[in-house]
Amino acid sequence: MGKVQAVRLRLLPLYLGIKAVIAKSFARIHKANLINSGIIPLEFENVEDYDKIDEYDELQLSDIPNSLINGKIYNKNITKNTEFPAKFNGS
Repeated sequence: MGKVQAVRLRLLPLYLGIKAVIAKSFARIHKANLINSGIIPLEFENVEDYDKIDEYDELQLSDIPNSLINGKIYNKNITKNTEFPAKFNGS
């Protein structure tokens, strides 16, 4: 893979309008790439919540600035009318 292609792949989520990514965990380089692209990497606080989300569920994050300061973001699954916490560790 060439350097230009690697850069395009790294920026693809940004061009798709993705604001945050929620995962069980992140590889250090992937997390850094998301942060450098302005995308918030969030990790499930309870890993079991991962299985409660389906592919086309619509999720909503609220009060992001204050939540980032506190390190905890509550996410609302609009499709299922449920909430679950996620954590942000920017270091």
